[in-house]
Amino acid sequence: MILIGEFYSKDSFGLELGLEFWCPTESLQHTTLQGSYLGMALQRPPHKQVVLSKFVRQMGDLLPSTLYISYLRMLKGLANGPQCAHYCFSLLKTNGATHSDNIQGVSGSPVSWEHFFHSLMLYHENLRRDFPNPDTAQYRHPPLRGITQRELEGLTSFLQLLTTIITWSENARLALSFGKSPEIAASLWQSLEYTQILQTVRAPGQRQAAGIEVELNEIESSCEEYPLTRAFCHLTSTLVESSLPVNLGAGLRVPGFQPYLNFLRDSVFLPFPTRAYRRPAEKWEVADAVLEVFHKLLRDYEPQPLLEEGVRQLDTYAPFPGKKHLESAVLHCLRLLDLALQKEVVFMDLLRESQSSLLVSPLEQLLQGVSPQTRRADHIVNIARYLYHSSSNPEAAFQSAKILRRIANYPNIQNRLVGDFTHDQTVSDKLMAGFVECLDNEEAEEGTEKGDDSDQQKKVAKIRHETQIHVLNLLITSLELKTPNLALYLLGYEVKKPVSSTNLQDPGVLGCPRSCLHAILSLLQRGTEKRSGPVLTQQAPHLAELCYQVIYQLCACPDTSGPTMRYLRTSQDFLFSHLQHLPFILPSNQIAALSQMSWLMKTAAIELRVTSLNRQRSHTQRLVSLLLDDQPHTQHTVDGESGMEEETRSVSGFLHFDTVSKVRRKLLSVLDAIDFSQDMPELLQLDFFERTQIEQVISNCEHVNEQGHTVCNVKLLHRVLVAEVNALQGMAAIGQRPLLMEEVNSILQQVVERNRVRRSLSAKRHALRSWRSLVETLLTACPADLIPADDRQLIIRDLLLDLHDKVLSEDAAGELMPIVAGAVFTLTAHLSHCWTSSFVLEADTSVCVLTCTALCCTTFKFAQKPDEPDTLQTAGKAMWERLTAPEDGFSKLQRENLAIIESYGKALMEVVCRDACDGHEISRMLALAVLDRILSIDRQNQWLVYLCNSGYLRSLVESLRQDDAALQSLLTPQPPLLKPLYIYESKMALLTRVAKTGQGAVELLRCGLVAQLIECQVFDMVPDSDAHRVMRDPSGFIPSPMDRYRQILLPTLRLFQVILTSTTMNHQQGAAQVLQWLIVHADTIQSLLRCQELSMGVLQELSLLTGIISKTALPGALESGGEVNSAALLEFQGHINRFQRLCLSLLGRLAGSERERLLKQAEISAPGDSADKREEMEVAMQQVCANIMDPSGSEPAGRDGGRADLSSTMPSMAYSRAPSLGLVLYLLKNSAADFFRFHQSHRQSLGKLQSLDQLPPEELKELCQGLVSGPGGVEKISSVQRSLLAKRRLVQLINNRAKLLALCSYVIETCLFVLWRHLEYYLLHCTPTDPKDSLLPGASFYRSRLADDSFGGLQASGGRSFGLSRVSQQDLDLLKSDMAAGFGEVLQRKLLEVEGLYSQVRSRYTFIQALVRRIRGLLRQPKS
Repeated sequence: MILIGEFYSKDSFGLELGLEFWCPTESLQHTTLQGSYLGMALQRPPHKQVVLSKFVRQMGDLLPSTLYISYLRMLKGLANGPQCAHYCFSLLKTNGATHSDNIQGVSGSPVSWEHFFHSLMLYHENLRRDFPNPDTAQYRHPPLRGITQRELEGLTSFLQLLTTIITWSENARLALSFGKSPEIAASLWQSLEYTQILQTVRAPGQRQAAGIEVELNEIESSCEEYPLTRAFCHLTSTLVESSLPVNLGAGLRVPGFQPYLNFLRDSVFLPFPTRAYRRPAEKWEVADAVLEVFHKLLRDYEPQPLLEEGVRQLDTYAPFPGKKHLESAVLHCLRLLDLALQKEVVFMDLLRESQSSLLVSPLEQLLQGVSPQTRRADHIVNIARYLYHSSSNPEAAFQSAKILRRIANYPNIQNRLVGDFTHDQTVSDKLMAGFVECLDNEEAEEGTEKGDDSDQQKKVAKIRHETQIHVLNLLITSLELKTPNLALYLLGYEVKKPVSSTNLQDPGVLGCPRSCLHAILSLLQRGTEKRSGPVLTQQAPHLAELCYQVIYQLCACPDTSGPTMRYLRTSQDFLFSHLQHLPFILPSNQIAALSQMSWLMKTAAIELRVTSLNRQRSHTQRLVSLLLDDQPHTQHTVDGESGMEEETRSVSGFLHFDTVSKVRRKLLSVLDAIDFSQDMPELLQLDFFERTQIEQVISNCEHVNEQGHTVCNVKLLHRVLVAEVNALQGMAAIGQRPLLMEEVNSILQQVVERNRVRRSLSAKRHALRSWRSLVETLLTACPADLIPADDRQLIIRDLLLDLHDKVLSEDAAGELMPIVAGAVFTLTAHLSHCWTSSFVLEADTSVCVLTCTALCCTTFKFAQKPDEPDTLQTAGKAMWERLTAPEDGFSKLQRENLAIIESYGKALMEVVCRDACDGHEISRMLALAVLDRILSIDRQNQWLVYLCNSGYLRSLVESLRQDDAALQSLLTPQPPLLKPLYIYESKMALLTRVAKTGQGAVELLRCGLVAQLIECQVFDMVPDSDAHRVMRDPSGFIPSPMDRYRQILLPTLRLFQVILTSTTMNHQQGAAQVLQWLIVHADTIQSLLRCQELSMGVLQELSLLTGIISKTALPGALESGGEVNSAALLEFQGHINRFQRLCLSLLGRLAGSERERLLKQAEISAPGDSADKREEMEVAMQQVCANIMDPSGSEPAGRDGGRADLSSTMPSMAYSRAPSLGLVLYLLKNSAADFFRFHQSHRQSLGKLQSLDQLPPEELKELCQGLVSGPGGVEKISSVQRSLLAKRRLVQLINNRAKLLALCSYVIETCLFVLWRHLEYYLLHCTPTDPKDSLLPGASFYRSRLADDSFGGLQASGGRSFGLSRVSQQDLDLLKSDMAAGFGEVLQRKLLEVEGLYSQVRSRYTFIQALVRRIRGLLRQPKS
């Protein structure tokens, strides 16, 4: 029975399989009660169901006492489900005694509702008799009778059965009166109050509490188990969901639910975290049960309109009863709203992270709802109305400003707020007046956080100041949002018309009301007419900083810039009156002073730019003279009143160098106010806490504040540290607590100092950026004639020298250097434009490493020799002629540059190398470029030796592995910043330059370059070109994922190629390491070699890959790479064979008809520069063919290898599906034809270059077309520039043709060599077998195809199964005859002409002639 009960107790899928044990005895009235075998209510049940039902009923009738509990457990399992519960309820109901039986004294079945509840009544009465009186319990301990363990188990089983039935059956709940049904809940509340399970009424004279509260505090807490409390919480949760009677307990106490809420809150929920639990899970069970009650209570709570009533009463400005308490209640409401808005962000985040299905509306959305009293959405308007009560109730205005500031952070509310605030003109005017009144308040006083709040007057002044801060932050936040926004309305701009159409006026002019802009300007203008400057900057620095920020935002915004700057310029003379007092010196608050100057300088830069564009010369000249004048002029009269001189002199007059009396330029004075030094806090000295853990905790407590500074939350850190101290136990911890708290205080002081340093550095960076912006505007945007060239040089000199002195200071902060570097670079660039022969600037080259590096790059670029045309005759010069040739100008310039660099010694080497390894991104790229250029002209390899010996080269090599993760992130469809890609390309360019010398290549191998690249996984992340084709950047600036992948792969392949070329003496070692890279990334290499679509990028990959494979896939390369076992060697050899097969398959594609298709496709895809695309494609395809035909990859024996070498190498080629000799012969013929085509084009371009002056204009335009972009670009350039561009284009064409000629010549030589080696072996050394085993059954087909020039069926001949051991004499005769037909006299004459035109000039005099002669001799040899 226990097994049956457990088996059917869990019905996860709602199948109600337990229905097989129930057989209905009556017609069921509702349609939901249909069992698995009950198609209709009156249908006869199956026999199995009848038997099982009889078993359940008869067991209950004849049940022995030993099986009583087991039977109840079985019923509990069989009652799981709505229909099963109904049947079980009916069974227990019918088992009870009828009314006549009760009269006759006949008892019913022990398994019935009557028996169960009668037993419960008896236990209750029995236990109540033995329950002690609480008043006498302290005097005696009477013996208690209880129930046995067996009876307890029976009662538990019955209650579990009862729970299951009433859970599923609504009829059972109604019949047995359980509170889950709303009809029963109300009466159950009264019963709960009557029984005083929770004592809500204490009897007179009762000295001790009773009920569940005593049970919780005395019994359950001591036992560390809380079953009764959890059950009471569940009961309360069920009851409050149905009803909550307001008259509960009427007549005995104050009616209502408050005692139950107090118990749940004060006795259950608040102490639950600190109680002890024997079972840890029960802690959260208690929390879950009580929080469920709170949620249901709060869900149905409707707040009353107290705020609206309060502001309505206060608007009467008349005394009324309870006004003081009303103001206090309103203040509490505002504080609650502020706290809710403050905490709801974290709450909503936690709710989302919990993945709960609970739907919660944010408070800012609820505040936009319609008020049931006014039927308008005026909740936020009512909150704002408290602002014009700031004089009588400043704290309410303060809370109102805080709430509005938090609401303003939500962009979707701004537009609606403007409509609500301006809907009623009367309310709108009053709201505007309230905001202005808060800003205009003269009683506001900026205080410190540690101020004494006991002085009520100072407390109110501080509150008024904080209200001003919140209003300004509200304006700043709103101005960053789209229009219309709340700030535009409060500042007096048009919100129902275009903002730019606003005409700002003084208050009262043309009906213009006083707005927040007027209030801000009034605050800032106080004291500007005096020598001491604006009063607000000294008395309220933070408030002044925010005011300047609002002014800047209005000037920087395109919509508000015009009206604002026009009003400030004409009505206020704002900028001049404030700039003349720069710099602001505030020793007690340097951070605020720097921020004030920053916003003011940025505003001045905008003013200079706007007045220059609008040609308002007088305004521009007045500001320029104020900022750059170094001559004294009277600013104030003797009595301190305003006495500014009218500026009538030209700028050249006040900039004239005069030694009589000079003053500091205003720009330099501002720079002096920025202290470049920064006192850094000392390291923590800890005795008890672990330093690393404390630093981690500090890092976890950091956040970004409103000013954008990353600071640590000191209060949160204090709570964490104090909690850690309180968690310590033991006598030792108690004794050391004072020392621990002292160390906590030292940590907090350290963190406060760190926050101050971060804010200080941020303010200095902001000030420097603003100063640089102002300087650049003065030098760039202002009219050039305002500052003559000589005076401009003097100004730049002064600025550079001041920056130089500050940067070279020993205590200059490194965090400021990037900004200074940019300023120095800009000043240097401007100086180069106005540099005259009469003025020489003597400046230290170490002003800024970044600028020095950039200038070095530019100098080396100028010293680089331009490309010269390859006339094919340069190689014919004798070595002595080249050695004794006079030094040209470019070589001399390079030598002099190198001498200048070497004069600085190792100090410059150290600086450049360090920047190349761990500098800023821009510094690293420039330093790497400088190293690249220096290594290219350093013939003595001094810099290379320093790079190797000092470890910088190894550091660069090891950094490649660290760049892997950043490079992988670049291959995503939407990549982050591309800076890692640019740095990687610069790094690989430098390493390629290093590898161009044998010494450098060996050092790279020794540093483990290939091993680092083997570990990089980015090479295996080949993007899907089709998938990302639609995600290309429409501007074309960001390359596609495939292009970015090639930017990573191609530099690596070029580096490998250079290493293989440079390591002549250690070729085996370099080849072995590069081959290991190929094998590790074999899947990627094979996929690239199998590429179906041959684009230009793919051909670039293939040209480099095939070149590397031809130099690395050599016999013996693996053995020289280290210890390799036979199994691994076999596997590696398999990879090599696959590489070779894939390369050979490319030869057929690039030598056949696909070649012409690709060339035509290149012309179609780029119609504008089709010639360039075709040239690039031809070079790439010829390079691939040359790499594949390289005989070193297939025949390492050399040119004079004997028969043994041939027999050892040819089988591998045969079984690798080598191409047929027909393909080689076809490639030979095509290469010869291409050679003459390229040679003719080369001669024509060379002739045009030599007679460039005689070329017609149309031909010059055609040559320049590919180098000038844009429509009509050629027509716009001068004739001199057109000639230079045409010369550059002709040199480019000549060099491309020279490269193609070299590749064609090389392919011809390799094809001849391969043909000769094969014919030599087969016609001289191969022993034929039986003619029956001929491998060439299609002899006539082979003969016709070999003699034909087309390539359609050449691959069908031999090759695929060309075995050396099964060649018949017939095959040899066929080979000889077909080869004689294909290698005719015409082809031989062409090949000899190629040698005469090109090869003899390139110092390979008779190689083609010798090969042709040998092949011809083999073909003419008589049959043996």
